[in-house]
Amino acid sequence: MAVCDVRKGQCSTELGEAIAMCKGIRTSMEAGFRAFILETDCIAITDTVRRRMDDTSLGNVIKDICLILDQCDVKYLSPLPILGDMGIGLPMF
Repeated sequence: MAVCDVRKGQCSTELGEAIAMCKGIRTSMEAGFRAFILETDCIAITDTVRRRMDDTSLGNVIKDICLILDQCDVKYLSPLPILGDMGIGLPMF
């Protein structure tokens, strides 16, 4: 699922990624899904959510994500692989 949203003002890339992740999880839950694989191309958000670090500038959004994820069965939280020039996926962790 891809998420798109329009907001007035400016925000950091990480905040935009976190808001999109939160909206995607909520939309999935509203559709009745409780078990899913969560992938993002933003390593900073992945690490922040995994560590439940709500003391960052993204604190409230990260708290929301973690509260929502506590109600789900997330099988995998991972950054998407980065494709090189040859189209070969690079291992992330």
